[in-house]
Amino acid sequence: MTDGMKTQLVSAIHLQEVELQAKPADKQQGSENNNNAGDETFTVEDAVETIGFGRFHILLFVIMGSSNIVEAMEIMLLAVVSPEIRCEWRLDDWQVALVSTMVFLGFMVCGILGGYIADRYGRWKV
Repeated sequence: MTDGMKTQLVSAIHLQEVELQAKPADKQQGSENNNNAGDETFTVEDAVETIGFGRFHILLFVIMGSSNIVEAMEIMLLAVVSPEIRCEWRLDDWQVALVSTMVFLGFMVCGILGGYIADRYGRWKV
């Protein structure tokens, strides 16, 4: 984005349209009487196309892709380990199911807790 563009923060409900207020240096002097002359409304798709695809997006893709791969590996590992722990620990069927359920309960609790922390403290500059 250029220095003349000012972005407005939007809530999750208003993600359909993002308003970007553009005031180029040559138009600022002539449009002092009409403040809304430089306002443009973009859809989210237009805003993403304007911003472009950069290093941040690649890094985000790598981090989120890696976390999804690790989560899928944990679920596959659970499928492989469940028969082994049934024999080793002499568990009944409902006990093996309880072990599997605890993994998904952990996903749920950590997801809720992580969402609360993200809503409470927001994003930090890194």
